[in-house]
Amino acid sequence: MTESVSLGASLALRGARPRAARIAGPEPDTFFRKACMRLKTLRILGTENPGEDPDSNPVCCALIMPHPRPMKSLTRSLLLLALGTTLSAGSVGCKRKAAPKPYEPPPPTAYSVDDYRKLCEPNAKPFAGGRGYERSSDASKPSKMVLFAKYADDKAPSYSARSPEALKPLLTNRPDEVELVACLDLKRHGTPGFCNYYGGKVTIYDMTHDLRIIEAKTGRVVHQEKFELDRKTQGCSSTESFKKGSGGFYRGADYDKKLMSVLLPLQPEGLELPAAKTWELNAVCSGSPVPQAAAFDPKRTGRRRVHPVYFPDEKQSRASQDLPEGLPPQRDQEGNAADYELVACVTGKPLKKRRDCKFMNGNVLELYDGEVEVAVYEAKTAKLVEKKSFKASSPGGCPWSHKFWGSRDTHLKKLDPGVQRYVDQLEGKDG
Repeated sequence: MTESVSLGASLALRGARPRAARIAGPEPDTFFRKACMRLKTLRILGTENPGEDPDSNPVCCALIMPHPRPMKSLTRSLLLLALGTTLSAGSVGCKRKAAPKPYEPPPPTAYSVDDYRKLCEPNAKPFAGGRGYERSSDASKPSKMVLFAKYADDKAPSYSARSPEALKPLLTNRPDEVELVACLDLKRHGTPGFCNYYGGKVTIYDMTHDLRIIEAKTGRVVHQEKFELDRKTQGCSSTESFKKGSGGFYRGADYDKKLMSVLLPLQPEGLELPAAKTWELNAVCSGSPVPQAAAFDPKRTGRRRVHPVYFPDEKQSRASQDLPEGLPPQRDQEGNAADYELVACVTGKPLKKRRDCKFMNGNVLELYDGEVEVAVYEAKTAKLVEKKSFKASSPGGCPWSHKFWGSRDTHLKKLDPGVQRYVDQLEGKDG
């Protein structure tokens, strides 16, 4: 383009001197502006917009220059010839104006961890601007998550955020850290237990748990599992708070240890977990593993610890008082669960009634002969190892006192000595 313009300019300089009179016709700038517009209308310049300002075109701008005096027809013709030659040579320097790109909104992101609740609902859109899940190889950098739970039997079921202490190493309150979203649906069933307080009552049910673990970035279901936890190991807390006029609420057994056992395969190996107490091993009898417990190796010889848990019958919750004679003693409840490999769940099977023992407030204790079933589970996985049955009886009269679970309880007073010998064998003790 530069050479063509220079050629036109040199031809103009070589022309004869202008006459005193002006040559009829438009001024050069007006003349060439119209020429450019006409050429552009014919799309010689390759533009899609015939109404484009010719000043924005580099060829036209170079040729349309103010001239202080009239131009001869010969000069004008030569310049036109130069312009036509330049354009026919491929429109050097004329560039098509790029069409503006359509607006693309940024991928959706969560502004708070509560926004991830939407992923638990049907047909939810993922947060494409969030963090994708990839199992970390660094134990100090676990995949962070949030947890939402919903009770299907509520009057207006909805997911609400939960933060169990046992899941603390995995939970976060920063939306930009979330990789996984855990959605837990709970459905109650069975005969409930009760915890009575001044001003209200807590009803405790067996629960069916439907768990989905979803990748926040894609909405992909990483893991799905349904499991049952019974209420029998769920104790009553020392205090509870109740909404005014509610009269109480219902719940199931703690599911935090079970959730941790499900989540661990998605996390880096060697992840450090909060220490668990010995009493937390009771949950194994309800179906919940305790990941902090020691792994059980049946081929290993030597000593191991067994944690016994007693249930007077299949309906009653775990008993911690008025235990039958011959039951292996429970060790320090505040000890370390990591010292135990096995849990022995001992359940009474009342078969033949011996007598009724009446107490104050109309409470009745039924004494039976019968059996106990000892179900042994791995503490770390809650997998059944074996079951055995032993005889039990209720010799003698009524006890002086009894801590009642309901208004009419069953009781076995004495277990066969074989129960203790069996537990000693499991622990690797001599004799």
